[in-house]
Amino acid sequence: MGGHRTWRLRDSGAGEASSILSHSLARTRAASCCVSSTGTLHYLCGGARQTRHVFRPGLIDMPARSANLWPRDPEPLVRGSWDADIIDELAPVEGDHVIDKNRYDAFLYTDLEVLLRGLGIKRLLVAGILTNVCVETTVRSADQRGFDPYVASDCTTAYGEARDPALAAMSVVFATVGKWRELFDLVGEE
Repeated sequence: MGGHRTWRLRDSGAGEASSILSHSLARTRAASCCVSSTGTLHYLCGGARQTRHVFRPGLIDMPARSANLWPRDPEPLVRGSWDADIIDELAPVEGDHVIDKNRYDAFLYTDLEVLLRGLGIKRLLVAGILTNVCVETTVRSADQRGFDPYVASDCTTAYGEARDPALAAMSVVFATVGKWRELFDLVGEE
């Protein structure tokens, strides 16, 4: 772990967001409703859908531009390593689906869209980290694919001052943004 900055929820100063995510995940599962997250957690109707950002050893599937942003020793988010694991508070249960991704967009090079369409899911409640990277990229992609994304602003986090501008940008065109409790019932009204 050696002091390098990882992109895990607990390491981004998001203890409160983690607690809220855990609570909202329990409620989502109980209601058989949907949420979506990136780094992420997608709770979607019929159980939770989580994405997990992982790379192959040697980081051979890491985007070239990202390679300059991530530490190399140790290699981050390698499948099966401690920092690629889903934190205990958000651990999947039977019936949940975990989508491994190696890009910020949870749809790109994954079967997330196939899974959602197969389950008849149109509305997504998105939560996760980082608000201005994985969450925003996935929300924009969801909108362009014809989904109706909602972003739980109290279940996202980012480093520095990046969170609020990202939420504002998403709210203009790409998503309905609000507190998860306010959005929860809206997402289930299909």
